Amino acid sequence: MKPTNYKVISILLALILFFQPLLQQHTLESAELRLNISDYEQVRIAAGKQHTLALTNQDKVVGIGKSDSFQGVENWEDIKQVVSGTLHTVGLTSDGQVLAVGNNDHNQTDVEQWNDNDQEIVQISAGNFHTVGLTSDGEVLAIGYDDYDQIKVDEWNNNNQGIVQIIAGGFHTLGVTSEGEVLAVGYNHYGQIEVQECGKTDLLFILSCLSKQISLDSQVLSPFI
Repeated sequence: MKPTNYKVISILLALILFFQPLLQQHTLESAELRLNISDYEQVRIAAGKQHTLALTNQDKVVGIGKSDSFQGVENWEDIKQVVSGTLHTVGLTSDGQVLAVGNNDHNQTDVEQWNDNDQEIVQISAGNFHTVGLTSDGEVLAIGYDDYDQIKVDEWNNNNQGIVQIIAGGFHTLGVTSEGEVLAVGYNHYGQIEVQECGKTDLLFILSCLSKQISLDSQVLSPFI
């Protein structure tokens, strides 16, 4: 065997010995997380890019995966809905308060202002890097990444559209009015906000129509239908 091959093998063995303890630790931590999450009955789920969440029957949130995206959710109490963006996690309490943790590079977790305005939030949704909330009086709130106008929902509120449901795609946002009309803002490269075909009809038809036109990224519709 050539001397060069011996050097390569030696380097590979050294790397294996160096990283083996780290890999073992990661495996043990992952196994522990799986064990902890299996102790609960999961009644709602959500998923981000590198993390998975479960809302348990004890109104607690449990997460596995890249912990930076959900660190702190173990302290949340009385949660009735949980959603996930690409790298952030948002929870809604039974009294209408919104909590958020994770990456905040685009201010997508700055939801404290919603709670400070004495507004009762009844629904939440999360896109890749933006967060959307719906108040009890039909107003839509949105914060975060806005390069594609995905949080430009002021027109909906100014026109008193009476929104009854919200959902966030990766880079777009949708709302359904009390009259069954679908509204959309945001990224439209693939025609994902051209929802006029859905028209005004019942909610189940609207969801069926939307599912054929757009991708509802990393969202769980079960809390709403």
